[in-house]
Amino acid sequence: SQYNDQYYIVFENYDENTLYLKPQKHSAMRDYEYTKLSGGEPMFFENCYRDEDLARGVSRPIKQAHLDSTYPVFSDEIKHSLGNVDNACCQVYPGVIVDDHDKYHEGY
Repeated sequence: SQYNDQYYIVFENYDENTLYLKPQKHSAMRDYEYTKLSGGEPMFFENCYRDEDLARGVSRPIKQAHLDSTYPVFSDEIKHSLGNVDNACCQVYPGVIVDDHDKYHEGY
């Protein structure tokens, strides 16, 4: 269908291994939902269920694309495939995913 050419599907399937992101506190304070970001450090995201997953010994895989609520967090590879996305309604900004063991995954 035409929608496959117009939209990027972040997840085809949602399951117990899906990693749901939230901004770390210092990134959330930047009002990124409503404010265009410029310069400075990237946005930092972490697993919404980090504490629960650590307690259960669960590790969710970090993939090329994730969601922070309704905001996509995707790899540089996907960014390059999309081309120039700079417009008044959408911004692509650098991000880092911090896994449950505090390892930084850059290139988002």
